[in-house]
Amino acid sequence: TLALLYEEKVKSEKRWQGIIDNAKEGIYAVDLDSGKIVVFNDAFCEMTGYSRNEVSTMTVRDLRFPEDLEELSGKIKEVLDKDKVVWETKLRRKDGSVVFVEIRASVVEKTPHPICLSVISDITERKHAVEELEASEKKYRTFVDSAVDAIFIADARTGNIVDMNTTAEEL
Repeated sequence: TLALLYEEKVKSEKRWQGIIDNAKEGIYAVDLDSGKIVVFNDAFCEMTGYSRNEVSTMTVRDLRFPEDLEELSGKIKEVLDKDKVVWETKLRRKDGSVVFVEIRASVVEKTPHPICLSVISDITERKHAVEELEASEKKYRTFVDSAVDAIFIADARTGNIVDMNTTAEEL
């Protein structure tokens, strides 16, 4: 019966590793005491630019920029307190470039060492799109506010004024 239990455990571990390996999202698990990355998938390697051999020797601190280490410490405490945390941050890729990610982290084991399982999504394109939109809105606002003519923007359905430039406000 001990042999059967061991065999079932091995099958279960292989099944879970297969699920993790085939996921499109980056998945990794961290020993929160040491910060060591103990489980990860190929999508995580692709997202960060590191090989499987390199990741197997890394800690989560290795993926952070020095100015973000304090945030990391805070998030580790938060996930230990709440068991589940979601946040956006940036990681340092092997080539030194930035990859913006959303991390969904959960404590999956508390003893003997707390283990945190994280699923990460690359949100770099979304971040850049938001930055471009904000720059465009700023340019629009500067253009409209510097116009000498009064500019009103009204809701087409209600006729209510929803925005105006500074010249219009002075009328």
